[in-house]
Amino acid sequence: MPLAASRDTMQRKRILRMKGVSVMAREMDPTKISVYIPQTKQEQHLVERLIKLGAARDRSVNYLVVIAIEQFVDREEQLQ
Repeated sequence: MPLAASRDTMQRKRILRMKGVSVMAREMDPTKISVYIPQTKQEQHLVERLIKLGAARDRSVNYLVVIAIEQFVDREEQLQ
């Protein structure tokens, strides 16, 4: 990879990290993801709320997150 392209890639990764986006390795397992809750969102207690909601609905946190991702992707694809 040319040096300029390498610098551009590093800069993009730096920007994504600043926005709270985790930058994964190129070869990612398409069946698994990791979610990082940025400091700016931690005061919303999202994980604790998911745990409580999961218990109330008799569902796992993973199930709720997958449903939320599915709904988000479906909605965003409709906008394209």
